[in-house]
Amino acid sequence: MAKIKLDRKDIKKLLPHRFWMLFISSAIYEEGSKEIIAYKKISWWRDFPFLFGHFFTEVFYPGVCQYECFNQAAALLVKLMNPTSVNGLPKVVGYEGIKHLTPVKAGDYLEIHVQLDKAKMGVYFFSGEISKRDARGLLRAVEIKKMQGVADAPKSK
Repeated sequence: MAKIKLDRKDIKKLLPHRFWMLFISSAIYEEGSKEIIAYKKISWWRDFPFLFGHFFTEVFYPGVCQYECFNQAAALLVKLMNPTSVNGLPKVVGYEGIKHLTPVKAGDYLEIHVQLDKAKMGVYFFSGEISKRDARGLLRAVEIKKMQGVADAPKSK
């Protein structure tokens, strides 16, 4: 199977998110696979509002932003697996079993691993983890046991 490498321009064609809210910058997907690896560089310039709006004295990248990275990678995976059959906006229904293992800061590089565990009638179940690469190497930052999303949610009017 062929590996598909996506850059930010490719991702913008598949996801509805734009500038400040398009969190992932690249991804690798192997055709026929139920997994994707997405990447995000935490930068002062692009992530400034999130870094300084969370805790002013300790500059962390918020967990909710890390979840959004995971959500976008999951939506991208579903779009790549079903390029013509998925319409509407992706919606997250819930999470289970989230563990925060180490804080994420500016300068860290996130690797978002998402695996599709099950799909049934437009509802998708994922698991995975977010790892960060910093000066010490690659460390697990967040573990997600289960995320449930609806890919075919109709657009709001």
